[in-house]
Amino acid sequence: MNSSIPFLPWAAVSGTVPGSLTVGLLHACSVEGLDPRGLFASLAPLPLPHEAPRPLAWPAACELLERLEALRPRALHTLAHQLAGSCLLACLSTAGPGSTAALFDAALGLWPRYWGVVDATAREGDGFKVMTMKLRDSHRACAAFFRLQADALRLMPVHLGAPAAHVDALIEPGGAHYRITLRP
Repeated sequence: MNSSIPFLPWAAVSGTVPGSLTVGLLHACSVEGLDPRGLFASLAPLPLPHEAPRPLAWPAACELLERLEALRPRALHTLAHQLAGSCLLACLSTAGPGSTAALFDAALGLWPRYWGVVDATAREGDGFKVMTMKLRDSHRACAAFFRLQADALRLMPVHLGAPAAHVDALIEPGGAHYRITLRP
């Protein structure tokens, strides 16, 4: 995990995603050998060194995720690792140490609040959790966003020293359903 990513700002402004997504995208470009100027071209300004990244409007964030996935699909995985680690770092900073399951539950509760473009519900099953995320009405569909979510949910336990979760995802045009099972 790149410790330069600040704690996730949970209160994303409606219609935007936090600027820490920009930091994660820059990290993914660095790891994957991509030129961030090409990725961000005409969509959003690159932050200056030591400048706090600004929230991104949903259309720009969606296009950036789609571009990243088209340029190098595994870069979306790199971004998911960044975001999952940041989410758990935020949970640890507020909840303190706990069991993997307890921290994962806390992360699941906080995760949807990071994104200012979705509404989410979660419920418990018999040995698994189900999360449903739907884009708010005014936002265009972005399958890359929901694939990123599935990968981040899968990777959260890894940042706690546990095996990756098993995630079954049903991705629809404006939302997704995730069935998440922690592995022993």
